[in-house]
This record gives sequence, structure tokens and C-alpha cells, in this order.
Amino acid sequence: MRWTQSLIGLYVLSIGLIFGPAALAMSSSNYRIDAYEINSFGGVGASTNYKLVTSGGEPFMTEGSSANYKLGPGFPYEISYGMKVSFLNNGAGIYKSSQSSDVDLGNIQAGSPVTASTDIKVSSDAPEAYSYNIAVNRNDADTTLDLTTNPAINIPDKTAWDPSANAGNGNGAIWTGTGLGFTVFSSTATKNTTWWGAGTTKTDSNNKYAGLPPTAQTIMNQSGYTAGDTTTSVGYKLDVDPGQRSGYYDGIIVFTVTMAL
Repeated sequence: MRWTQSLIGLYVLSIGLIFGPAALAMSSSNYRIDAYEINSFGGVGASTNYKLVTSGGEPFMTEGSSANYKLGPGFPYEISYGMKVSFLNNGAGIYKSSQSSDVDLGNIQAGSPVTASTDIKVSSDAPEAYSYNIAVNRNDADTTLDLTTNPAINIPDKTAWDPSANAGNGNGAIWTGTGLGFTVFSSTATKNTTWWGAGTTKTDSNNKYAGLPPTAQTIMNQSGYTAGDTTTSVGYKLDVDPGQRSGYYDGIIVFTVTMAL
């Protein structure tokens, strides 16, 4: 059984802060000093006895940063950072975002569940975009997996994932019965164990599972900048009833990785 998967997740953040140039000068009958600076705010104040020129946004200020922020004052402080996303399915090669790849669940016999996994690797050089989230949805209104030769015949999904259910605790559950479910079994970024249980591998009995939703729903939130790569591992589990029609089933799921300021 092959499960075709559409993977989407490359988001590039480009922020440009641009201020119009202004060359201000201080002068008298004996001197003139040109202040070559870019003025983002301020102006000229005057009376009978004085004249004062103020400005903000000078280009000669240094960058400040910490683990969670980066500040570049002055002009023209233009930031162009990005995030890269790649996918590793069942240990079978890296697939870049916006490309399709296969998750092969193999052959199945009723009562003997099969498992598979996808690793979602995120790499960011954007400290100012300190958080991101991963969402998932199936690309079919009724079920994820349809019989290739007859889409009216399908394999049921577990109850569709809803992160807002049970006062925000989600509706994932320890595996029982049959159907198709998914879980987040590990993450070097952030794993919500209330949502997904205490499992650490794709076959762990402590994993909580839910069905793939028809509309994109968040499965992981990463808050706070993390240097380097982070990997979130999504597991799939499938079992069928003895009466399930034999044949080749496939479907499409979509991952979306979104970066936020």
C-alpha cells in the first residue's frame, strides 16, 4: 500500500525597513556642518534665540541581540532572513518543501497494524522570527485513503484532530481499534505531550493518535528562537477490519510550516 504525500513548508521571511533620506545642516555666518544621516523622526525647532535640529534613526548604531531577539536600529536596517524546511520519510531520503514524496505503509493484514513516519526538519537564521508552527490536513473531504480504482471505497480515519477540543487538550487518544491515525512522537523543538502522549518512537504504546483533519490544524507550536535545525517526527498507524476490500489505496496529506514574528 502506498500513500502519496504532498509536503509544503518553505516560508521565507523578508522584512525591509526603509526611510526616506534627509540631509540636515547646522550653520551660522562662520560655519556649516552637514549631518549626513537618515531621519526617521524629528524636525526643526526654533525661536528668536535658538534653532534646534533633531532626528532619529542614525545609521551608526550597533545591533543588539539576546537569545530571543535581534534589534537593528538606524537606517537602512534591512533584514532578510529565512527558514528552510525538509522532509525525511521512513529514512528514505530528504525531500525539500513543495515537493511530493511517498510514505509506504506496505502490505497490511487485519489485526496487525502497520506504522510509518515523517521527519520535518526546520532550519532558521531568523532570530527575530522567534516562533513557527506545523499544521496538517488531508486532501480529501471524507477520508485520507481511497481505493485507487474506486474512490468511493475507503479506509476510515480516526476522529479528525482538533487541538481546541477538551479545553485545548486536543482529542488524541491511545490507539485502539482500526482506522488510520497520526501522532507526533518526538520533537527537538516542542512536543505537546498533553496532545500526543509520552511516546518517543513511532511504535510506542504511549502515543496518542487522531485522524487527519480535512482542514489544516496545528500539531506543533515552537515558541522562542532555536539556533540550528529542529526536527519534529510525525508517526502514522493503520489497521483495517477483516472485511476491508483488498487493493491498492492512496491519498494525499499536506504539511504546512508557518513562521511568525
